[in-house]
Amino acid sequence: MEADKYGLGLSGFYLIYHVTKDMHSMSQSFDPAMESNMAQMARNINELSKNISVMTGQIHMLVQNIQNMDQNIAKMGGDIGDISLSLHKVNDNMDLLTADINDMLGDTGTMAKNITTMNQAIERVTLDIGQMNQSMRAMTVTTGLMGRDMRQMNKPMRVMNTVMPW
Repeated sequence: MEADKYGLGLSGFYLIYHVTKDMHSMSQSFDPAMESNMAQMARNINELSKNISVMTGQIHMLVQNIQNMDQNIAKMGGDIGDISLSLHKVNDNMDLLTADINDMLGDTGTMAKNITTMNQAIERVTLDIGQMNQSMRAMTVTTGLMGRDMRQMNKPMRVMNTVMPW
């Protein structure tokens, strides 16, 4: 009966020792620079979003300039025969190009919104990883305290070892 108690105690100690060892190994494998790398990536995506917004404004100005060119070309038509026909073809192509650029302008605006949303999500992930890192540190400390408590618990039994005839 007493042998079962000692076997159970040894099994418990063995299990706690290996859990402590595994937790220590796990805490050592986390990259401490991961949080700062994710924060840098979030800042870079934010900068990319700003640059795309600038591009969107420049494309909008390009559309306005092309529309002005379209109006000027229409005024120049009239008495010039073949040149007039050519200018009408160019005008039609400009309209198609303007429509394509307007489509691109809308798509670029949508992209900027999506990148902003992505940036916010990455910032949340960065915060969650930081919190996870803190939790892992707390678990490491707690596991260390468990090991210390096991050593403290075994001190009274060491006194018995000198008295008992094993």
